[in-house]
Amino acid sequence: MSTLPPIRLHNTATGELEELRPIEPGVVRFYTCGPTVYNYAHLGNLRTYVSEDIIRRTLEASGYRVRHVMNVTDVGHLESDADQGDDKMAIAAKREQRSPWDIARFYEDVFFADCAKLGMLRPEVVCRATEHVDHMQRMIRKLEARGVTYTAGGNVYFDVHAFPGYGKMANLDLTKALAILWEMARDTALRPPDKLALVREMDRVLGFDVDAFRRPEIAEPLRAKIREREVARAAKQWQAADAIRDELAAQGIQLMDTADGTDWYSR
Repeated sequence: MSTLPPIRLHNTATGELEELRPIEPGVVRFYTCGPTVYNYAHLGNLRTYVSEDIIRRTLEASGYRVRHVMNVTDVGHLESDADQGDDKMAIAAKREQRSPWDIARFYEDVFFADCAKLGMLRPEVVCRATEHVDHMQRMIRKLEARGVTYTAGGNVYFDVHAFPGYGKMANLDLTKALAILWEMARDTALRPPDKLALVREMDRVLGFDVDAFRRPEIAEPLRAKIREREVARAAKQWQAADAIRDELAAQGIQLMDTADGTDWYSR
């Protein structure tokens, strides 16, 4: 039986303070998400790592053996959490006129130098994303073989419903989830069918039942105005078309001109 002093941690799944019970008595395996090395870390970034260092030091001071692993993202981090935009490493390389490899190594060294200045311990294992691409690909192929993935927009995603407990520990940040959903919906690089597939997959977690959504009805006089504007546009009567658009906007109907014709939504 372990003689180490009990440590109580906040369990995000239950909202309670609970005693730490490692899988292996006396040993804590501790993974922390590391930096994306495309620029300098600011104090807000470093605050996260200071918190992690405090946790590690507390565990070690209590007699636990801590195996601390941190990743370094030196490839594959797009501008947006909605999987859109360019790779941040490529953006930095273009900005500074250096190779992505030089960018990654420079900012990785700066990051750990800053951590040392703040008195943080270096993780026992630091693994770079570029050194584990083969491992990632093998893992993706295994997940695909098990039928727990889906594709959208040229990307492969894990089907969260293949793991019933997915997200329980996170206590989903609904505000952030909706922001990501909106960002994805505006992504012009995704085809409408791919957007719909992603919305449906996200909705399986969010629980909005989007398939039950129905477009609100508008009065026939407003529909007639939309048709009248389409005729004006076809005749290249732009001033008249703009006047109808403004008239509809004043009544809460926003028009969108697309390659397939005029669409609308109610504000």
